[in-house]
This record gives sequence, C-alpha cells and structure tokens, in this order.
Amino acid sequence: MSDPRISKAYVAVGDGQVHYRRAGSGPPIVLLHDSPRSSLLHLDLMASLCDRYTVYALDTPGYGLSTPLPTGGRELEIADFADALAETVAALGLEKAGFYGFHTSSKILLDFTVRHPDRVAVALLDGLSIAPGGKPDGAFIDAYMRPFDIDADGAWLAREWTRVRDTMRWFPWFAPVPRSRMPIAQPDIGDIHDYFLDYALAGPHYAGAYRAAMWHQPLDNVSRLTVPTQVMARADDVLFGCLDLLPDPGPECLSVARLSADRAAWKAHIGTMFDRHRGAMAVGPAPLPPQRSGAGYIDLAHGQMRILVQPGRGRPVLCLHDLPGGATAEADLHRALSAGGRPVLAPDLPGCGASDPLPAASRKTLGRVVAEAVAALGYGEFDLVATGLSVPLGLEMLATGLPIRRAVLDGMPLLDAAAREAMLDYLAAPLVPDRAGGHLHRAFHALRDAAASFPAQDGSIPAVRSDSAILRPQLLYRRVMDMLMQPRHQGDMLRAAFADDAGSLLSAVTVPVLLPAVTGDPLYRAVDGAARRLSQATRMDRDPDPAARGAAFLGFLDG
Repeated sequence: MSDPRISKAYVAVGDGQVHYRRAGSGPPIVLLHDSPRSSLLHLDLMASLCDRYTVYALDTPGYGLSTPLPTGGRELEIADFADALAETVAALGLEKAGFYGFHTSSKILLDFTVRHPDRVAVALLDGLSIAPGGKPDGAFIDAYMRPFDIDADGAWLAREWTRVRDTMRWFPWFAPVPRSRMPIAQPDIGDIHDYFLDYALAGPHYAGAYRAAMWHQPLDNVSRLTVPTQVMARADDVLFGCLDLLPDPGPECLSVARLSADRAAWKAHIGTMFDRHRGAMAVGPAPLPPQRSGAGYIDLAHGQMRILVQPGRGRPVLCLHDLPGGATAEADLHRALSAGGRPVLAPDLPGCGASDPLPAASRKTLGRVVAEAVAALGYGEFDLVATGLSVPLGLEMLATGLPIRRAVLDGMPLLDAAAREAMLDYLAAPLVPDRAGGHLHRAFHALRDAAASFPAQDGSIPAVRSDSAILRPQLLYRRVMDMLMQPRHQGDMLRAAFADDAGSLLSAVTVPVLLPAVTGDPLYRAVDGAARRLSQATRMDRDPDPAARGAAFLGFLDG
C-alpha cells in the first residue's frame, strides 16, 4: 500500500484551536496521544487504519500545535481535557465515533466516555494507570513533573534531551539505577527526535494533562461505564501491571486485553476492535468552515502551507519571516501590523515550521506558491513585509510581477558568491538528528551567531551586528522549535534565497519600497546602495521595538 495522504488542520475550540491530523475515508475514529506527545505519535497507527476509516489524530490542548487550556490560576484536571475533547468532537461534526486513548489520554477518554456515552461507539484505553491503594504519591508526581524552564544560554536543550533519553531507559526517568531500568529496546534516533520535538513544543505547558492524569484516579469512572470499552496494555508497557488492579468483575460493557509486545499484533488488535463496532459509528452535521483567523493550512499543489492570520478588512499584508525559523517568532510584529484593521498573513515558508517542503526550492517557485496561497484565501493585491534573510525572496516576488502594491524590506543581506556559500554551509545545513543531541545545539548557536554577526559564520569585527533582540530566550526557543520541526529541510528556503546575487533584482522593482536602516549593522550595510538602484525607495531608521516598528511599516504601507 502506498503512503496514505495525511493532512493537517485546525479547529476552533473555546478561545483557542485544536490541531489535528486526518487521513482516509469511512466511519470516523479518533486517536488520542499520551503526554507529552502529539498526534505525531500516531502516524503509523493512522496508516494501518485509514484504508477503511476516516482517522482523526488530535493534539491535546497544550501539546503539539494546539492552544493550551486556560488555567484560571488552578491546576488543570482530567475533566477539563475531557470537556475540550467533547467540544472538539462536536466542532469536527462527529456524531458517534470509535476512540483510542494511550496512557494520559486513556483517562481523558474514560471521563469523556462516562459523561458523553452517546458520542462513543467503542473506547479503547491503552495503558490506564491506577495508583496502588488509590492514593497518588505527591512527592513522586512533583519529581516527575520537573518544571520546563527556558533559559537564555540554551542549557535547557541539554537538560531536556537528557531527560527524554532517560525516559526511554528508566522508570521513573529521574532514578537511573538498575532496578528502574525498563526491559525495552531503545528506539531509533528518528523516534527519539520526534519525542523530544513533542515534549519541547509543549515546553512549559507539558505538565498540564500529564500531572492531571497522575493525580486522577479512574476506578470510579470505570464502574460507571455503559458503552463498549476495553482496557488494554502491551507486555512491554510500564502500565501493564495496572490491568490487575481493575475491578473483577467490572461492568458488562468492559473487557480487558493483555497483549504481547509485538507491535504488528497490537495494531491488528486495535483494527479488529474498531471493526467490531464499525456499524455504530456515524458522522453528524457538516462542521463549521475553517475560521479565517488564527492558524490554519492552505492546500497547495506541492502539499500544505501553514499560515497565521490576523483578520481584518482591505488589502492584506503578507509577511515573510526571517530565516532560519518560522512565522510564530514574529507574532509581535504581526499584531502591530494588524492594529490598523487590515488582514495580516504570515506563512511558514516551505520546509520551515509546519509547512511542507517544496520538491525543488527556488525563489521563482516560492513566488508562485505564495501567489497561489494568497489567492486561495480570496485576496488579490497585497502588500509585502520581508524580514532579514528572507529579503532576497521578497525581491524575487517584487521583480517578477506579483500583485504587490507596496513593500517593506527589513534588511539588505547582499553578499558575494563566496560569502553566500560560506553562510549557507553553516546556516542551511540539514540538522541531522544524533543521539548526543548535537543537532539541537547546532540550531541554537546558528541563531545566536546570526544575531551576533552578518554573515553568521563571520567572526571578524566588521561583521559584528548591533541588533540583539533575537537573543531573548522565548524568541530563540520559538525559532529553534521551528527549525527542529523539519530538521532536514530547514535550510531549503535559505538556499533558494541565496542561490545567486539577489542585488541583480533591484532594478526590476517598480513599486514603492521602504528600507529600514540600522547604522553600523552589516545586515543593513547595503541599504543606501539598494535605495539608489530602486525606482521608488524610502529610507527610515529602524525602531528596535516590534510594536513601534510595525506601526511605522503600516504607516508606509497605507500611504
């Protein structure tokens, strides 16, 4: 069987959004992940089920790319996540589905099943933790839920990579002693990277559902079950022994399955259980159309592009984010640009963040893709803001006749061939995951070097930059995560941007262009020369504050 087409999307839930993956056709089933994972965990299981089902794999709120739940100043409980699941199922238009939950989400699913039995054709609870004696150990939970602190020097990368590695060797992870060693084979490096990615994407929110599940005792809910439910575990699961703590006898609708460690047999068992209850699954009324604000995906010829939208009226402002990285790190600028009431469109460029890579990345191809994306959103003419190392991409778009009325080019990174190649060798190299976590530090220090020097690999005094805003811990964290989401493609757009001399495009630009300038910063050294070659150029001093800078950009674009 060929690889299934798995698409990604968002659905509005409460004041936030739930991100999910979808594949296949037929009756609906919903897959829920453990903490601190995301729907990325379920790609293999989706592939085994989507030949006969429409499979939805959700990111729990606060995990993956889903918005965290508001806490209201209290600890979240399993019921909060079950309520969010109910809202999500309704928003997706699912009347009655089959459900699968793993570890943390088995408790979320159990609570949802008890309170919304009419929505559940069958509930499969894989790894249901039960505290012996019914009393959770608060000291153990506090130790296990160590805070995820993002520091300025990047020490969190080494600290949390080590935790992920230890989570796969010892239980609990903080007790690396022989008696705590789990009898399981170590996953391959790709799986280790994916686990770290999910954990780090959740970041400071990772303990939300995780801690709630550790405190939650499920036996009362088990006794209240009224729909077909099975609690299962594989023999290599640390929660396998919890099957012995279930009530015997339990409700008539409850069954227990002790599975071998064989993953093929495990997937087959899940498929069989869903097949038994296929007839009870049903899709309800059509869900609401995708919202035109927040995060979303646009389906394009090559794949999907994630785009962040600030809603408004009139001609939109399209933002090309700095490279490497993604659009989320520039949220402050997007908010400032939206203050005038115009729509702001901020895509992750192909191969960056959550956008699919192009088969063959080039400046011209990107221009076509961006034009297609803007048209898909229902817009024609637009304004352009390109930041930092995405400016050559903006120049290509301006020079090749896209319907751009005005533009801001924030930076003028023009380099000779040797400097371009040296920079690409450093910034655009694939971040091939390795067991020591070296790829994490390469991403982190590439960004810091790009903030300190232009070009990033140049250690000379003339290369010293004067804008260090990128060194803020939260901004670095966000850009590192956008790089790590596609470690082998994160440099595609950089290579496209600097494949040749972008300065040759300046004379072909005919629209009004604003050129911010920073005296003494080499990223802006070519601004004055570029202004002389552009037919309609305005130079201004660049404000380091994103809000003030956005207001100035907007004033020019509205002119």
